[in-house]
Amino acid sequence: MKTYTTMVWVLNAMELLSCLVAFAYFKKLRTTKWRLLPFYLFTIVLLEMLGRYLGSVPELMRYNPVLFNYVAFPLQFLFFYWIFYTDDSLANSKKYILIGTLLYLAAVVVDIVYFSNKRYFFHSFSYSVGNILLLVWLVKYFYALATSEDILKFSNNLMFWISLGVFVYYIGTLPFWSLRNVLAFEYPGLFLKYAYTGLVLDYLMYLFFIIGIIRCKLK
Repeated sequence: MKTYTTMVWVLNAMELLSCLVAFAYFKKLRTTKWRLLPFYLFTIVLLEMLGRYLGSVPELMRYNPVLFNYVAFPLQFLFFYWIFYTDDSLANSKKYILIGTLLYLAAVVVDIVYFSNKRYFFHSFSYSVGNILLLVWLVKYFYALATSEDILKFSNNLMFWISLGVFVYYIGTLPFWSLRNVLAFEYPGLFLKYAYTGLVLDYLMYLFFIIGIIRCKLK
């Protein structure tokens, strides 16, 4: 567990680094939709630190799942949905993204009702719904990119790097998060192995974010 704890701290460092890089390049981002990215990353860092604090205090530990189920995870999905909603390559999909967002919020409500007396459980249903919807927008985005002239400048496209990072982490860990409750209680050994894999994929996501922020050329 010491190794796992160290890896989580490394992840927190990666999150903080991506936040600092985003603010360092804020002048380049501020006139575009990406102006919210530094503040989003800063919020993620704050939520992670708050979660670590709640998890370390026995009397407050029960609020840790509440923080992530009701605040952190919905915030992440809604932010990325908004990013896809505002991207020009998906202009014809705005209606569907809005419908998908409503479906995700409905799934959150279902989880809240179903798990109302089980606060220590991870809300895997809404997370899985959110993740599958995210996969749909990612596939549509990559297809639109691959069939446009922008593919020639993909290495300077922040949307590409953000999407690549999101794809690597969220899709790569979908089985883990969808089966989190089952794995944690019935297959703890497998759960821990997948947790290590998830951390590595998380590192890659934030690394891609950093590369994209540094390399991007915005209009």
